[in-house]
Amino acid sequence: MDAVVKKKENVCNPMDLMNTIGRELQGIFELSSIKDGETRLGIKDLASKERLNDKQIDKVCEILGRGDEMKDFIKTFQDNYELQKSKAKESYTQSKKNFTKLKMVLPLLRNEFNDGIDRLDDIIDYFGVNSEEEIFEEAESVAALFRQQNNVKVDPVNLKAWLRRGELDYEKINLPEYDETRFAEWINGREWEAHLDDEDYFKALPQKLLVYGVALVLVPYLHNTVYGAVRWKDGHPLIQISDRNQDLATFGLLYSMSLDMS
Repeated sequence: MDAVVKKKENVCNPMDLMNTIGRELQGIFELSSIKDGETRLGIKDLASKERLNDKQIDKVCEILGRGDEMKDFIKTFQDNYELQKSKAKESYTQSKKNFTKLKMVLPLLRNEFNDGIDRLDDIIDYFGVNSEEEIFEEAESVAALFRQQNNVKVDPVNLKAWLRRGELDYEKINLPEYDETRFAEWINGREWEAHLDDEDYFKALPQKLLVYGVALVLVPYLHNTVYGAVRWKDGHPLIQISDRNQDLATFGLLYSMSLDMS
């Protein structure tokens, strides 16, 4: 029978990773070769026990043959657990809210980011940052720049995610040296203008431009982003176009922008 693959959770509950005092004592009993510790303690499902009363703590010390040191350990462990549990609850609540804001990004991951402990962690890996907070901070900075330059309304997270996909796709392309002269000749020949409504021609453009050392990447449109963007990466033009409307006119405009930036 094939093994059942557990579906990855959207957000893992950090409390599931915390050791209760009951689970901790089970480990101590095992290390002490005490096989009937739970029975002698008289607590069913010891692993789920989060706090012991004074009488139960005294019983544990009796079973283990240890005194005040063990009492102090148990009480300190329980107090720390309560503190960490409170923080974990807050963190879990906030992470679930953050996932709701970020989940639209998931299709752009293209199954390339699977090593996270949950889907939120995969999204963080996609953006190449260490936390959800960094995503929001960087996204707002990028959005502010685009609003200023283009006078357009953009969703910060969507825009950052869309641009990030372009960068990741660029890294997969083995580009020859950028040949600006030949590329300019091709653009100025305006061959592409005759194919503004030609879907096949549009989809073949990335390979066509590869010979000039130009990266053209097509990325699915995300709501409140842009139709296209141009950047310079490692001495190559990175022209990124949304697949919405398959807009070759936008391509021509973006190329003109790339010349101005060079």
